[in-house]
Amino acid sequence: MSITVATVALNAAEDLPITLESIIAQDHPDIELLVVDGSSWDHTHEILDLYRDDIDRLEIIEDAGIFDAMNRAAEFASKDYIIFLNAGDRFYTERSLSKIWERRRESADIIFGNHVYRAGGVDRFEASSDFHDHMAQLRKGELTASWLSHFPAHQATFTRTSLLRQEKYDTALRICADHDFLLRAVYKGAEPQYIDEIVSHYMGGGFSAQRTDLCRLEWNAVYRRYSERPEAIDRFFYRDHSPFARKRSPLAGEVLMGLEAPRTDEEILDYEEEFDWVVGSGLRLVSPEHRAATALHISGFNHFASQTVEVVDNGRVIARQRVPTGEFHTEVSFGRPVEPGTIIDLIPSDSVRLPESSVIAAFALSELRFEIEAEIMPRAVNDPIFFTVQTAHETENYLMSGWWTPESTHVWSKGDSSDLKLSSLESVSALAIRARANPAVPGQTLQISVNGKVVGESGTTSGSEFYLVLPVAQHWRGAGYANRITLRPSRASNVGADHRVLGVSLVSVELK
Repeated sequence: MSITVATVALNAAEDLPITLESIIAQDHPDIELLVVDGSSWDHTHEILDLYRDDIDRLEIIEDAGIFDAMNRAAEFASKDYIIFLNAGDRFYTERSLSKIWERRRESADIIFGNHVYRAGGVDRFEASSDFHDHMAQLRKGELTASWLSHFPAHQATFTRTSLLRQEKYDTALRICADHDFLLRAVYKGAEPQYIDEIVSHYMGGGFSAQRTDLCRLEWNAVYRRYSERPEAIDRFFYRDHSPFARKRSPLAGEVLMGLEAPRTDEEILDYEEEFDWVVGSGLRLVSPEHRAATALHISGFNHFASQTVEVVDNGRVIARQRVPTGEFHTEVSFGRPVEPGTIIDLIPSDSVRLPESSVIAAFALSELRFEIEAEIMPRAVNDPIFFTVQTAHETENYLMSGWWTPESTHVWSKGDSSDLKLSSLESVSALAIRARANPAVPGQTLQISVNGKVVGESGTTSGSEFYLVLPVAQHWRGAGYANRITLRPSRASNVGADHRVLGVSLVSVELK
């Protein structure tokens, strides 16, 4: 494992020596020492001159902040992995890098360990933890002070250089772009590895410690993006006064249109809860992007005795529910699961024009929450799934819509589209699918999509076998999140008595 140790500095003459000395002292055989100086005007250049023979690459730049400088450092780096040890920070021992190298998995994209946080002359040990467990806790909205302290520090994190070049730190964030990068990269399929070793001393009192209000704001904004319970994240940071109150997140589903904020002269009800008006034409929503939704919980206040709501998916009514008069809490159960990222409409039957307003409102909405289907068991890579009668108890959780009952060696798809759902905690780069073409469809083709994006298509002669190995890394959701795999075979022109001629027979699927 070759490692670039990058030190980003600005006016850091006093702190640089201890950092550079700890890097030079490392016994790992393949290190590049990279220093990116943001055009310092103190004595930093004199310190760098003293260490010039030990610095493999020195870049003096004009940057737009620390995370812009760190992005630039990734472009300058020449080694496989990069770790940022900025001015004032230092490695814990001269074997910090060697210990990580000895225990790392070759497939890991992000490797992290523990650190010691030093502030006010006091050292505090901070242990990290398995990052998949960390994300699962965040997804459920179960934030604690301990959860925050276990988040990997960039001073103890080794990132595959090519991954950082691709994803980059979000420079709109001034403090927690490193947290955002980790969550985003793992969500998109990067493979993390936790190694229980102390990597570094992290010098406290920096920019994030000095700007606690901004830090809290950014943490709240970033973490809620990866939670099914964004309101729980808001309460953790702000109790009852979060600036993000009642905003949604991609994992919880979002309102696209159809809400109107109340104004004093328009409030026609004595309702103590904070609310928005649902306009008369209804709401347009997008369902959670990672798992199918089975119901919608709505709460608010309704004036109409006859009020009902319909849930419409692509022109089809999938649910209809009466809304009680007055204050209400009701669940609208869908007739079939709504696939991740689906746009649906919630249409009310009654509405009225608000006094002194152009708004036509149906009811007051104080809470809206999707009910999400249960998580599926993550699969390991290189572990094929066979779809047979013998494995039906295992594969029933993977087969979604569009399948017949499994047979001795396969399961038939039916209709123009059939769906699977799979997840993995490992990095997934490809999807291998083995299926048999339908003998009733000469020259049958099979198209495969992952999360709505076409990843490949193949044709075959009548009755022969499809074997497709398709690159999916760009569209795959990692960290145990569900992925929808859709098979679209060409169909027979003459169906006949056996409706299975609409599809193909699926033999196996394997993550790679």
